[in-house]
Amino acid sequence: MTDITKIRGIGPTLATELAKSGIKSTEGLANASVATLSQVRGVSATAAPRLIAAATAALAKAKPAAPTAKAADWAAPAYRGAASPVKETLSERQLLRTLAIANIEGRFQGIRKTPESETREDLWAEVVKKIGADTPVSLLEFGVYKGNSMRFWASEFGHAKSTFHGFDSFEGLPEDWAGKMVKGTFSTDGTTPDVADHRVNFYKGWIQNTLPDFLHSKSVDPSNTLIVHIDVDIYSAALFVLCACWFELDEFYIIFDEFAVDENLAMEDFIAAFPVEYEFYNHTMNPNSRLARQVFGHIRKTVYVPKVEAQEQAPLQVQVQATTQPDRISKRDRDAKGRGSSKRLYPHSIAPDLPANVTSMMWPLELDMLYSISRDYVTGAGRIVDAGIYLGASTFCFARGLSDNATDFPAPIIHSYERATIMPAMLRDPILKERFPERRTDYSDYLRELLEPVAPMVELNCGDIMAEDWTHGPIEVLFLDVLKTRAIARHCNQTFLPHLIPGRSLVIQQDFFWHLDWWINAFMALHQDYFEVVDDAETSCVFLNTKALPADLDPDPFNKMRPSEVVELLEISRNWSRTEFQRAMSDLCIVNYLTDTRKLGNAENRLNKLSPIMENAFKTQQNRADVRRAFTAYRWVSEKFRKAKESTQSAGAGK
Repeated sequence: MTDITKIRGIGPTLATELAKSGIKSTEGLANASVATLSQVRGVSATAAPRLIAAATAALAKAKPAAPTAKAADWAAPAYRGAASPVKETLSERQLLRTLAIANIEGRFQGIRKTPESETREDLWAEVVKKIGADTPVSLLEFGVYKGNSMRFWASEFGHAKSTFHGFDSFEGLPEDWAGKMVKGTFSTDGTTPDVADHRVNFYKGWIQNTLPDFLHSKSVDPSNTLIVHIDVDIYSAALFVLCACWFELDEFYIIFDEFAVDENLAMEDFIAAFPVEYEFYNHTMNPNSRLARQVFGHIRKTVYVPKVEAQEQAPLQVQVQATTQPDRISKRDRDAKGRGSSKRLYPHSIAPDLPANVTSMMWPLELDMLYSISRDYVTGAGRIVDAGIYLGASTFCFARGLSDNATDFPAPIIHSYERATIMPAMLRDPILKERFPERRTDYSDYLRELLEPVAPMVELNCGDIMAEDWTHGPIEVLFLDVLKTRAIARHCNQTFLPHLIPGRSLVIQQDFFWHLDWWINAFMALHQDYFEVVDDAETSCVFLNTKALPADLDPDPFNKMRPSEVVELLEISRNWSRTEFQRAMSDLCIVNYLTDTRKLGNAENRLNKLSPIMENAFKTQQNRADVRRAFTAYRWVSEKFRKAKESTQSAGAGK
């Protein structure tokens, strides 16, 4: 097979770009390095390993099959763990390892950014350290064998309420695995381990038969912290455990003991089919490969968000006219729709890795969103304005998305803005502290150096954005992470909004679900007749400009409004929140505004209702990054309110 366009994901345009780099056949693609392939226009660093794997698989499928199986059997569900059906140079196991490496370099790239433990026992110790030895836990272990890990867990988690549940057939592997371990390996002839702890229970039998009844029986104390330890080795069992737990458990810590291939691919298929959020905390590396071996992380059930194809401009106009106003959508309907799934105008994609020296204050989902917009939504109908880029992460995501977009764009298409002034907080980052000597106040030259790889696409504007004007025509995407004061917001509203394209332009407010900048939320709610919420990610909210804004638009109308009117607008913006984190930040934003306007009675009433919720969330879920972030904001707003109340009382006493 030499026709490269037969490879999934490669069309005529990309085939032409590959040919320019000397890659003209499937064989050439299979032998290309990831580094070389990543330099080809239209191929991201994440996509490169997958294209190589697809080409390798295509070559293997084209070879004659071994007598015992069809050559295509490697792609069937039974291929994981089965004896290799292809006996040529590339075995099915090598193909699976290639896919697993692609996952580690792409979808699961976050693993390598976590601390690395030397041994599995060191990783177990990190699990105990993070969760807390005195925390009551319910641990479900799949693949017990002789019980060594179970003894460790029971000895380290000493709380009397803790329970430990071990699932194993005790008859060994149900099939050959990894090309070297035959069926029956790890058998104890049906004997369960002798663990002298009354909190430990074993469930003998195939996991697919024993786990459902256990979960349905609600044998897990809901007040305990949940830990799922997967040491089943083979793909089918690992995938079954993940899927079964999703239906019954809202969130749990996850430990994989053999993540290199089978458990890696099971996790990939699980997160592709089930709506979850996941993060990683620690890992060990296989010394003989690029694959992680043991992995520790966390999984949380979320709402399903289907992928939708980008729509042409004409149908988009029809959709906009027929859409209900966001503030009138009931809480029930909004929860059912989830993350704006019926309105997102582009498929969700994972952004490639940022350069190692680029520090970002945005969350991964936000970076993914920017990459997805520029890859699958931007048409070149207008420019991209990236206002407030810090060290360039947002600009990199936009640029990488444009590189993977099949459209030819005018250069520069991205107009980036940054004051580039060194703040004391930046020097807490050891990398930046090393780069920025004492007494230096400007880092514009360093920022230009960072952006050099994407420089042809970018016009970088360093300095005070209040001095900037816009003379570059229509704006297709307006990303605002700079509206930290009302004065800046007023200037940006006046400068950029008149150049939006009705029915096409997206406005991304990065500080929307945040506790500080209430004027952003109030402005977007006030102009809800001109904007529609179409997506969100963590603190960011994406709006589609549905119709032309009035020529006499007031960029900062709030001095003319009563505080109660502003609060009504903030309530509307709160209704656009999707997650508990976003709702909490919206509530804190309202309290912050009421404190600023000295409506302290109303502020106190809201804070009193919010306090037990925030305190309980932090007490029970402080392992979650969003909970910690929201709790930090809650403490900041609470302290601000306390000082305002004391100041008012002191002023009253003085009179």
